[in-house]
Order: sequence, then structure tokens, then C-alpha cells
Amino acid sequence: MAPPPSVKPKPYFNPAKYAAEYLATHGEAIKKQRAAYLTANKHAILRSKLLGNLNNGVVKKPTNASILKYGLRQRPDNGLWETTQPADYNPSDYQLEDENVQA
Repeated sequence: MAPPPSVKPKPYFNPAKYAAEYLATHGEAIKKQRAAYLTANKHAILRSKLLGNLNNGVVKKPTNASILKYGLRQRPDNGLWETTQPADYNPSDYQLEDENVQA
């Protein structure tokens, strides 16, 4: 009787090793992409962070400047904070005509 065929173990994909190798080879490009993304979406990122801190109880009440800048309001039914600005709102798209006037 013949011995059973030997099965070679399948090399499993190691995501941590792949990520480390990818970062080592493409590190500079990733840093540039991250910096460009953060620069382009700074307002939306800060607005989301502020809303998260308000709704999770880290901060009790926003400053008046934050309320005006991010269009914040508190919902009367559940007390959660929300913004009146659209998700893709960017204040740099809405420049004041007179640069000496501050919002």
C-alpha cells in the first residue's frame, strides 16, 4: 500500500509583515499623501473631533467662537450637538470680500 500523499503547508498571508514592507518601500509617498489630506480637510477633521468630544462628554460646552466657526447647535430632544454645515464645507471656499473684516 502506498503512503498518503504529503501536503505542503500553505504559506499564510501575514498582514502585519506586508504592511511593514509596504511602509518601508512607500513611506515618503504615504507621508506626503497624509499631509495633503490633513491640509485639505483640516476643517472637517477638527469639526468631527469637536463634535465627538462634545457628544461623548469630554467637553461640556463649546466656546462661542467654536459655535460660530463650526455652525454648532444642541438638539433639544436629546441634547446632542450637531453642525449645520454640510459635510464638504470648507471655510476657505467662502472668503470675505474685505480681508480686514473678521468673521
